[in-house]
Amino acid sequence: MKWPLIFRRRHEDIVSTVSADRERIRSERDQAMTDAKTRHAVAQSAVERYTDLHDKWTDTTTVNTCLTDELAEVRKQLAAADTTDLLARCRAAERRANQLQARLDEAVRMPGFNPLYGPTIQSAENGVDA
Repeated sequence: MKWPLIFRRRHEDIVSTVSADRERIRSERDQAMTDAKTRHAVAQSAVERYTDLHDKWTDTTTVNTCLTDELAEVRKQLAAADTTDLLARCRAAERRANQLQARLDEAVRMPGFNPLYGPTIQSAENGVDA
C-alpha cells in the first residue's frame, strides 16, 4: 500500500488544527480542575462552619439541659423543704440560674437580652431601651 501524498502546507494546516484543539482541550481541563478545586474549597468551608455551629448548638443544649435539671431539683427541694430556709434558698438558686444564663448568653453572644433586667433592644424611634 502506498502512502498518500500530502503537500507541506496541508500538513502544517492539519498540525496547527490539531495543536489548537489540543491546547483548547488542555485549557478546558485546567479550567475544570480550577472550578472543581473552588467548589471543594467552598464545600469544605461550609462544612467547617456548620460543624462549628453544631458544636455551639450542642454546647448550648447541654447547658440548657443542666439548667433545666437544676431547676427541677430545686423545685423538688422546695416542695419538700420547710418554709424557714425557703426564701434564702430560692433566691440563691435564682441568682445562680441568672449567672449561668448570663454566662451562656455571653458564650453564644446573644445581644439584646439581659436575664437580670429583661430585653435591652434599642427602640429605633427614640434610641432608648425598650
